[in-house]
Amino acid sequence: MSFSDGSVSSLQADVSVRDAAYTPPSARELVLPQLQGKLQLDRQFNGSYKIAASELTLASSTGLAFDKSSIKGQWQPGAKGGGELTLDNVDVGHLTPFIHALGVDANPLFARFSPRGALHDVTLAWKGPVESPASFSVKSRFEALGWQPFADLPGVAGAAGRIEFSETGGRLELDTGKAEVVYPAVFAQALPFDHLSADVSWKQQGSKLDIALRKVAFANADLSGELSGSYRRSGEGAGSVDLSAGIAQIKAARVAAYLPRHVGEHTSSWLRQGLQDGIARNVRMKLAGNLDQFPFPGGKDGEFLVEADIEKARLLYQQGWPTIDDIDARLRFHNEGMQVLAQRASTVGVPLRKVTAVIDQLGADVPWLKIDGQVEDRLDRMLAFTVKSPLDGMLGGFTGRIRAGGPASLKLKLEVPLAGKESTRVRGDLDFQRNVLRLGGLPLPELDAVQGRLTFTERGVDSKGLQLKAFGGPFRLTAHTGADKRMRFDVSGDADGRTLLQQYLPPLAPLAGGHSRFEGQFVIRDGLESLLLSSSLQGLSLDAPKPFGKPAAAAQPLQLQLRPAPPRFPGAMRLEFQLADALAGRLRLGEDGELQSGALGIGRQPGELPANGLALRLQQPRIDLDEWLPWVSRLDGGKDGAHGNAPLTVDVDTPELSAAGFTLHQVSAKVSHRGQGAQWSAQLRSREAVGQIDYLADGAGQLQADLSRLALSWPLRAEGGSAPSSLKQQLPAMKVHIGELLLQNRSIGQVDMMARRSGSVWRMDPLKLAAPEGTLTGSVQVDEQGAGRVDSRFSLDVANAGKLLARFGQGDVFRNGQGRLSGQLSWPGGLSDLDAAHLSGQMELDFKNGRFAKVDPGAARLLGALSLQSLPRRIRLDFTDVFSDGFAFDTLQGKASVHDGVFRSDRVEMKSPSAEVNIAGSVDLANETQALKVKVVPHVAESVALAAGAALLNPVVGIATLAAQKVLQDPVGKILSLEYEVSGSLKDPQVKRVNVGDPVQIKGKKP
Repeated sequence: MSFSDGSVSSLQADVSVRDAAYTPPSARELVLPQLQGKLQLDRQFNGSYKIAASELTLASSTGLAFDKSSIKGQWQPGAKGGGELTLDNVDVGHLTPFIHALGVDANPLFARFSPRGALHDVTLAWKGPVESPASFSVKSRFEALGWQPFADLPGVAGAAGRIEFSETGGRLELDTGKAEVVYPAVFAQALPFDHLSADVSWKQQGSKLDIALRKVAFANADLSGELSGSYRRSGEGAGSVDLSAGIAQIKAARVAAYLPRHVGEHTSSWLRQGLQDGIARNVRMKLAGNLDQFPFPGGKDGEFLVEADIEKARLLYQQGWPTIDDIDARLRFHNEGMQVLAQRASTVGVPLRKVTAVIDQLGADVPWLKIDGQVEDRLDRMLAFTVKSPLDGMLGGFTGRIRAGGPASLKLKLEVPLAGKESTRVRGDLDFQRNVLRLGGLPLPELDAVQGRLTFTERGVDSKGLQLKAFGGPFRLTAHTGADKRMRFDVSGDADGRTLLQQYLPPLAPLAGGHSRFEGQFVIRDGLESLLLSSSLQGLSLDAPKPFGKPAAAAQPLQLQLRPAPPRFPGAMRLEFQLADALAGRLRLGEDGELQSGALGIGRQPGELPANGLALRLQQPRIDLDEWLPWVSRLDGGKDGAHGNAPLTVDVDTPELSAAGFTLHQVSAKVSHRGQGAQWSAQLRSREAVGQIDYLADGAGQLQADLSRLALSWPLRAEGGSAPSSLKQQLPAMKVHIGELLLQNRSIGQVDMMARRSGSVWRMDPLKLAAPEGTLTGSVQVDEQGAGRVDSRFSLDVANAGKLLARFGQGDVFRNGQGRLSGQLSWPGGLSDLDAAHLSGQMELDFKNGRFAKVDPGAARLLGALSLQSLPRRIRLDFTDVFSDGFAFDTLQGKASVHDGVFRSDRVEMKSPSAEVNIAGSVDLANETQALKVKVVPHVAESVALAAGAALLNPVVGIATLAAQKVLQDPVGKILSLEYEVSGSLKDPQVKRVNVGDPVQIKGKKP
C-alpha cells in the first residue's frame, strides 16, 4: 500500500475478508459478506483508477457476484471521464447491491432492463459519467441471462448466447435451451420455450430504432416454429413492423396462449375455454404495418394475419350449448377479426355443412361470435341439438316436446356475446320435408306430411305457412311471435270429425262422422297458454239425440277453448266448449289428452267439474231414452267409450221420458257409473216410477231394481205396434222387486222376480205377482238362439176372482169365485213378441162359487164365451131366464189346448143349482172368432112338480112327480136340455139351436 498527498495511491492485497464494510468516495457503504482474491488498485496522478483482480470471489447480500473471476480495467470519474473494464464469471443479479451502492443503477440501461444472469468475457467501455455515459459499448457471453421488458422491447429469462451493443445499436445471438420471453405489450402471458435461438440486430439513432430479426427459432411442448422480420421506429409513435412466422403444428387448445393482446381479453378467454382438442397445422403469421393502427381495421395501414388448418377440433362456443365436434377447418385471424371456415363438423352426432364462426371485432368491449351452419339429416337428430341447448328453454320447452321423423334441413345462425349481460341470439330456418311431428305434452294431434319453413329465434317462432295433415285432413299453419314473446299459431283446415273430437271432446267423438272445416289458434309461452277452436260443423254428422244430433248438411257452431288447469293438476288442461245452444261443457284433460274430469250440460249449464269422471246434466222437454241410452252408453268407457273406468253421473230432469214403449212423467233421476265392472246405478223419481235401479254391464248384464211403485200401460207396444228396440236387446240377469205395480192406473199387486242367464237361454224363475185377491207364480224361459222362443209356466191361485178381475178393470165381469188357473204358454221370438196369433200351449181351470155377471164381450172375450149371456132369452119353457142376467156356478172346470192363438177344449163344465153347462169347441183370439157347441141342462124338476101340484091343488101328484124325478135322475131336465152352436165374431156372436132352422137372434145384447 502506498500513499500520496495523504491518501492511498496504490493498493495491492491478497485478501480474504468476511463481513466487511467499505465506503468508496461519493458512494454508499458497501457490505462485503465475503471478499477473497488478489486485488490491485492504483490511483493515477490525473485522478483515474486502474484495477486488476484475479481469483476474485465476491459475495453480496444476495449471493456470489464473482466466482474466481478476473477484472481488469481503468476509469476516470467525472463528467469528462470514462473507462474500460473486462470481466469474467460475473453474476449480474448478485452484483446488483454493489451497483446500487456505487450509483451505477442510475444508468438508464441498467434501470430499464435490470439484467440478471451469468456473464462471461465481458467488455465494457464508456465515456462520460458512468451513470449517464455519452457513449458506451458492451460485449459479453451470457448464460441464464434475463432482463425486464421495457417499452416496445421484450424481456427474456434463461437466455444463453452473445450480445454486443452500444448507444447506436447492437446484435443479440441466442442459442438456449429452456427460456422464457415476457412481452406484456403484446402477449398477456409469458411464453415458455424448450429451445430458443435468435439472431437479432438493431440500430438506434436518437429516437429512431431499427430492429432486424434475421431468424428466430422456437419450440416447446405446444409448438415449434420460426420468425423473421423487422421493426422500425422513427420518432414518435409505436413504429412499424414487418414480421412473418410459421409454426408446423400446435394443439388447438393452446392457440389462445400465443395470440397477441389485441384479440381482446374476452376473445382470448373464450378461445382458451372454447377451442378444445384437435391440432392446428401449417400455422402462418404475418404482421406488417404501422403499429399505431394495429390491428389495422379494414386492412388500412397494415395487415395482421394468423392462419392455420384445424383438424379434429372441438369448439365449445358457449357454456350450456352443445359443442361442435370433429372440426376440420381453416382458422383465420385477420386484422381486427377472426374467422373459422369448416370443411367438416358435427354436433350431437349430426353432420354440419358450411359452418363458419366469425368475430368481427376481436378487441371490442363486447365481442360477438357469429356462427352459421347448415344441417341435412333426420329431424329427430336435429331436435336433439335444441333439447341439449338453452334454445329449448328460450322457447319455453317447445322444441323439447317435439317427437319427429323423416328428413329435414336447417340453416342455423347464432350470435354469442363473449362479454356483458346480453343474451345469445338465435335464428334457425327449418325446412320440413313431409315430416311426422308429435308435440308431446301438448293437446295437439300427430302432424303428418309437414312441409314448409319454420323460423325460430331466441324469442319464438314464425312461419308464413306450413302445409300438413292432421285429424285425417289437410291443414295450413302459420306462426308468429309477438313482442310479449308469446308464440301464436293459427291453423285452418278440413278434419275428420271423430278424430278431432276424440282429441278435444272425447264424449262426442263416437257420435261424429264426416269432415268439416275448423279454424283454430293456440298460444305457447312456457308451455301451452291457450287453444281456441271453432267450426260450423257443416259436413259433419252427429249421431246423437236432439238437440245436438244433426245431419251432415246442417250447421251447428262449435266454440272450444283450452287453457292450463290450476296448478294442483300439473300438466293438465282445462277445456270449455259450447255447441250452439244444445250442449256446453267443461273438461279437464291430461298431458296426453286423456279425459280426467268433465261436466256437460244439455238444456242447462254444466255443473262444477267433479274430482274425476264425467258429470252430465240433462234437461229437455221430452227425452226418448231409447235414443239417449246408446249415446250415454258410449260414455261409459266401453269399446268406443270416452273415459275408461272413470265415474260417470247423469242428472236427468224432464217432464216426459219415454223408454221401451213406456212413458214417465215429471222425471228426476240421477244415474251413476263407477267404472269398475261397468256398474250403473239410477235413483229414479217420477209420477209412474220411484226407486233404485242398478245395472252391471258385464256380458249380457245384470239388472237389480227395487221400486216402490211402477205404473205401466198395456199392451207394452210402441207406436206403430212394433216392440221397442230396447226390448229386443239381449236380456240381462235380473232381480226385481216392485212394491206396487199398476197397469192402466190400476194397482195389480206386488211383483218379485229373479232371472238368470245360461248361454243363449234366459230364465225367469221365480216370478211372483201377489195381491190380496190372488197370487200368480210361474217361470219364463227365453231361448234367444236363432229366431228365439219363449216358454212360460204359470199358476194363478185366486181367492176372489171378481175382485181380482176388478183390479184389471173388469169389475162387472165376475163376482166371487175361488180356484186356480194354470198352464203353459209359448210363442216364437222374445218377450216383446207376445202375440195372440202365435200362442201355443195348454191351460186348466178349476173354480168354484162364482158368478158370471153380464159381460161385455169386447172387454172379456173368453169370459163372454163362458157366461152364456148370448143364449136366447126366449127359451120355450121360461124358467125366469137364469142365463141372461149372469150365471152363478158351484164349480167351473175345464182344460184347453192352445195352438197359434186358437184355444180348443173338448169339455168345459159349469155346474150350478140352476143348470149344468157343457161347452166344447174353439175360440180364435187372433181373429176374434168362435166356434162353440153349448149344451145346457136346466135343473127344472122340482119347480115343475111344485108348479103342477099347486095348479091342480093335488099335493099327492106333486109329491109323486118329485119322487119320480129323483128316482129317474132329473128326466125332466134332460128332456128340456138344449144344444146350441155359437159362431161368428166375439163381438157379434151368432147363436143357433141345433136342429132348428133359423138362427136365434139375440136382440139388444150386442156390445
